[in-house]
Amino acid sequence: MVKSGGRIFFLQVDEIVWIEAADNYVNVHAGHESHLIRETLTGLEMKLDPQQFIRIRHSAIVKASRSKELHPMFKGSYEILLSDDTKLTTSRRYYKRIAELLDHS
Repeated sequence: MVKSGGRIFFLQVDEIVWIEAADNYVNVHAGHESHLIRETLTGLEMKLDPQQFIRIRHSAIVKASRSKELHPMFKGSYEILLSDDTKLTTSRRYYKRIAELLDHS
């Protein structure tokens, strides 16, 4: 559920491309739109399906099926190109989850 411009509407999980932390809010990127939701990234991560959503760094979660390319960088980090052409860099801390993604693809 997203509140925006005095309206409340339902954002479908299938529409989400990636999510980023913004203090005590999260910015949910869905297509060409983004929605600010009062929730922490950790709190939202606990509500999302771990088979679909992967935390790639302290401040970002991506939807696995929206990942187009994965480029190895240095010391266990990767650059991920998403379906909306956003480029994000992973952190080594979350390497294990990203490796699991690679093993299942």
